[in-house]
Amino acid sequence: MKSFSLPLLLSAAGLLAACGGSDSEEKEKIDYAAFDDADVKKLVDGGDYEKALEIIKAQDEMEISDKADFMTATEIYLSLMDGVAAEVAIEKARDAGASEADVSISLGRALMLQGKFDEAENILKNTEFEGEDKFQAFLLRGDISEQKGKSEEAVEFYEAAAKERPEDFRGHLGLALLYLNNGQLDIAKGYADTAASLIEADPIVSYVEGAIARYQGRTEEAKAHLLKATELHKRNMLAYFELIGLYIEGGEMDAAQKQLDAVYAIAPNSPMAQYYSALMLAIEGKPKEAEYLLLRTGDFTRTFPPAARTYGHVAFELGKYSTAQPYLERSLQRAPADRPTRLMLVECLTRRGQPARRFYI
Repeated sequence: MKSFSLPLLLSAAGLLAACGGSDSEEKEKIDYAAFDDADVKKLVDGGDYEKALEIIKAQDEMEISDKADFMTATEIYLSLMDGVAAEVAIEKARDAGASEADVSISLGRALMLQGKFDEAENILKNTEFEGEDKFQAFLLRGDISEQKGKSEEAVEFYEAAAKERPEDFRGHLGLALLYLNNGQLDIAKGYADTAASLIEADPIVSYVEGAIARYQGRTEEAKAHLLKATELHKRNMLAYFELIGLYIEGGEMDAAQKQLDAVYAIAPNSPMAQYYSALMLAIEGKPKEAEYLLLRTGDFTRTFPPAARTYGHVAFELGKYSTAQPYLERSLQRAPADRPTRLMLVECLTRRGQPARRFYI
């Protein structure tokens, strides 16, 4: 790529927009060949992934891209949790001269995001890693083991990563996330504190600290950590969703909506965001509007237990007892002590002429 000043190019693009013309005309006038690696990196660092990918795609079409460009695209797609697009970018990087050593870790991540855990694991098992890559491989194998539900194995890999580089926060962070997901909050907090002590500011560390504080009942501390997490990384979806849940629990609907707006700006079709919007509508006594949003999430109401509960309650409020019943039953399998859900299920069964005795408390 040629060297060129990014500010000058952006200023030129701004002038073109001010003068009018269609988006396609403006793109035609942009000299994509003038962007160098440093320009693209600035865009990525600033969170403007769309523009960075636009430049890489344009240069690919002009046949002036190199393996570094495709690896940058890979990292963007991985950060966006798009494993399929990341794998495609990796194949292009290979075609441009990237070695197996260059792509193995990224390919493992891409496959993991697609749920191809065994394929990812085989790549990591059959590749010799050194230095940073060895550390990354331990972390990734820990992630894969956790996704496969092998918690003890995941602990071993994260501990191996922490032993390989005790001064690096990421091994401790992996353990903190694992114990957080398993509900072992005190242990999680210990590892999160260690991770935080090893880095001045990291969005995922702040997210973990906030999530732990939330579930331990330290509400104000949780808000502070989670808000910091979103400030450090504007696309930190995990932190946004924890904040939204926290605000809804506290009845702070305006604050929850503000965070939801931030999520929709990043991911307009996010099923999780639509679920939270539906939950807020249900709380506000608008079951029909809530049902409309929940139906738009597709399988999400079946795969995400809180969404199943909300849909069951909404369908019940709308008098759709046969629809509500399986969702209420699914919710009770996860939380059998949920009395409001249990009473709704009893009513559904009674209205449908089915025995409900075993559901009475």
